[in-house]
Amino acid sequence: MSGKTANKSYLLEFHGVECDHCVEMQPLIKRVEEELKIPVRQFEVWYNEDNLRLLQTLDKFNACGGVPYYFNKRTRGWICGATDWDNFKAWAEGRAHQRMKPPELSRDGADAGAPAAAPVGAGSSGIGGGAQPTPSGPFAIFGQALVWFENMQKEGMNRMQTRTDRAG
Repeated sequence: MSGKTANKSYLLEFHGVECDHCVEMQPLIKRVEEELKIPVRQFEVWYNEDNLRLLQTLDKFNACGGVPYYFNKRTRGWICGATDWDNFKAWAEGRAHQRMKPPELSRDGADAGAPAAAPVGAGSSGIGGGAQPTPSGPFAIFGQALVWFENMQKEGMNRMQTRTDRAG
C-alpha cells in the first residue's frame, strides 16, 4: 500500500526487526492488504522509542507485553502474537476474534494453516525434528501448549543459528 494510504489506516501492526513471529506474520499482512484492500500501518518498536510509547499506550495494562501486536482503531480490538489467517481476517474486518490464538501446529510441529516453510538448515526435519506425542486427559491442553512452546523455541534457535551462519 502507498505510504499515504497506510498513514490513514485503522489497522496497526507493531513489530521488532529481529522478531521471528513478526516476520512469519508478514504474508498475512500482505494478504489483508491485497485481498481485503485494507492497508496495515506498521510500527517498529525495538529501535524507535516513539513507536514503543504508542504500543504501550494501546496495550492497556501490558496485556500482551510484546510483539507482534495488532490493533484495530475502529473496534479497539487487538491480537497478541502470531495467529492464523481466519483469526487475523476477522480482526481486520472488525469481527469477533481471539486476542491470543497462536497458529495451530500439526503433529509434526508445522503450522497447519501456513504454507510450507523452507528448510531451516541441512538435515533439518522442520520444527521440533519430527512427530511429538499428543498429551491426553483432562489437562491435555497444558501438555499441548508445552509441546507447542518447545517446538517454537527449537524453531527460534534454529533460525537464529541460520542467521548467525549466514552473517559469519
